Amino acid sequence: MSKIKHTDKRILIVSHGALIGLSLQHLLPQRFKRTFIENTSLTILTHTNNDWACQLYNCTKHL
Repeated sequence: MSKIKHTDKRILIVSHGALIGLSLQHLLPQRFKRTFIENTSLTILTHTNNDWACQLYNCTKHL
């Protein structure tokens, strides 16, 4: 398998809440059996040593 192009880089992804929710359920199924994403909220994921973690979920403090 070739090395991923953006290893050790920060990536910003802007998306609709439904896709974000489905992604969280796929990547972290034990934590996110159901999701609710507010408009313009922030969710931060990290990927370290082949493990995903959610550092921030559905945050709207910036509004």
